Amino acid sequence: MVGATGFEPATSSSQNWHSTKLSYAPTCAVCLSQSHHHRNLEMPAVLRPDQAAGTLRPRLAAMKPLDQCLLYGFVDSAYLDGRDPVELCRQLCDGGADLVQLRAKGWPILDIARLAKRLSPVTAGAGVRLVINDHPELATEVGASTAHLGQEDFFDAGYNDVDKVKPDGSTLELGLSTHAPEQARRACEAGADYIAIGPVFATPTKPGRPPVTLDYVRWAAKNIDRPWFAIGGIDLDNLDDILAAGARRVCVVSAILRSPDVAGACRQFKERLLSAAR
Repeated sequence: MVGATGFEPATSSSQNWHSTKLSYAPTCAVCLSQSHHHRNLEMPAVLRPDQAAGTLRPRLAAMKPLDQCLLYGFVDSAYLDGRDPVELCRQLCDGGADLVQLRAKGWPILDIARLAKRLSPVTAGAGVRLVINDHPELATEVGASTAHLGQEDFFDAGYNDVDKVKPDGSTLELGLSTHAPEQARRACEAGADYIAIGPVFATPTKPGRPPVTLDYVRWAAKNIDRPWFAIGGIDLDNLDDILAAGARRVCVVSAILRSPDVAGACRQFKERLLSAAR
């Protein structure tokens, strides 16, 4: 539904989160029906956002491999505060985010799809990875390169191989959240393309979840054999502690989205991450 911010989720009780959230078990009739529906979604065109309507031409900027990505930003529905999510995405890209995750907990999946299709041309034009939270199949269909799942949507749902949740024939890359070393080991064994570790510090994005502390960051720096991102309560004041513990990639939610200058906040994080990576 289009609203004052350019996009507002539908609130109809007939489209609640639990009844529309996709599952990928092939024996589920409801899931098969929804998968068939989403295969009919119109794919977004990748367009130059700076050209006037009617003169748009396709353009793709080069997208970095995951091991070269440093800053992971978010378009999080909990932090929109009346802002246009597409403009917010553009600011994240302008500021130097290497990945932008669409995270819309509680939204009907069709609303997530509509917004994702609007974000896709913005990220593609900037060479930024669009990540879809919770819905790997939807990620492929809206042109996103990457999807992300939490423990509850992967291991707790009975999966132990990321290929089992990727659409057949897809080049989709999948990241998994972890909160302890044993979960990180399992995520690596499952074939996760990248791993998020956290929350390192207490964070309003995950209220009530105990922080994993810098000890987990130090462990990850010594033991994880693929790209990993520290997440949770990270801001410019504690970034040096994160870097000193061995992290070179970070996910930042509130410290960027609550800034009056989103692009500027991104640039500050990116400059320090680039400096640490040299």
